[in-house]
Amino acid sequence: MSTENRPVKKQSLPARVLFFAIGGALSSGLNTGIFKLFSAVLHLPRSVALAVSIIVTTVVFFLWSYYVNFRTSQVWKNCIGRYLTCVATCQAINYAVAFTCIGIWGSEWKKVYLINVAVMSVTGGVKFLLYHFWVFPPGRDADLVPAIPAALAGE
Repeated sequence: MSTENRPVKKQSLPARVLFFAIGGALSSGLNTGIFKLFSAVLHLPRSVALAVSIIVTTVVFFLWSYYVNFRTSQVWKNCIGRYLTCVATCQAINYAVAFTCIGIWGSEWKKVYLINVAVMSVTGGVKFLLYHFWVFPPGRDADLVPAIPAALAGE
C-alpha cells in the first residue's frame, strides 16, 4: 500500500454541513445497531455493549470525518487527539445536560426524547464548529493529505 500524498479537494461550507448531518444520522444508526446487537442478540451486559458501540462508532466516524466530511491537509495523526478530545467533551456535556434536564422535567419518554434532541442539536452544532475550525482545519488548497494513514499502510 502506498502512503503517497494526494491533493485534497476542499468542500464548501454547505457541503461540510450536509455531510456532517449525514454522518450524524449514520453514527446514530451504527451506535444503536451495535448496542442492540451486543445487548439484545448476544446478551452481553449493557455496559459492554455501550463501550463497544461507542468505540466502534468513534473509530468509524473519525475515518468518515477525515476522509469524507472534513478533508484537511493535516496528517491524520495531527487530528486524532483533537478529535478524541472533542468527542469526549461533547459526550460529557450531552450526558451532564441531558440528565440534569431529565431530573428537572421528568423522565416521561416524550420529554426525554425532546431533551435528547435539543441537547444533541446544540452539542452537534458546537462539535461541527470545533471539527471545522480546530480538529480538521481546512488549511490551504495547495496542501496535501496522505492517501491512507501510515498505520493502515503497515508503517
